[in-house]
Amino acid sequence: MNKAATAFLLPITLLTFIGCGSSDPLTSFKRKLDSATTAAQSAALVQVDGQWQKVRFKIVDLKYDVKHTDSLASPYTAKVAFKASEGLTTLRNEKSAARSDPDPKMPDTTLQDGYYATYAFQDGAWKLTDFTFDLLLGGNPKTPSASQPEKQLLQSYFQ
Repeated sequence: MNKAATAFLLPITLLTFIGCGSSDPLTSFKRKLDSATTAAQSAALVQVDGQWQKVRFKIVDLKYDVKHTDSLASPYTAKVAFKASEGLTTLRNEKSAARSDPDPKMPDTTLQDGYYATYAFQDGAWKLTDFTFDLLLGGNPKTPSASQPEKQLLQSYFQ
């Protein structure tokens, strides 16, 4: 084999054996979920009816299913279900006061809301297409609203 052929084939062979980054949809989806659950455990500030508090989440029973589809636009879809409980600090009038509060303790897992997310793999990336929750054995899943900033925060981690 001549040098030109070797120079051409070597990079292709290496990429085949070591992979091409996040081109594998399943691997990139697992990374997305790992990143979301890690972010959810960190305390963040939310504004609730003009007041401020810190919130963090404990996510348990995370289950997902990734399926191949016949669609060219979305060759893969994924469904995620998990339970989460919230740890909250006291509401404060000032953002700076809430920021200086100690982080909330990791919440008890006995009181959990159910969350459901749907994704589509489009243009080489996972896109969140739906995110709903049930309140503690609630009933009909609903989408987080502006009056539920902690639910919107959790949704943002899964974007």
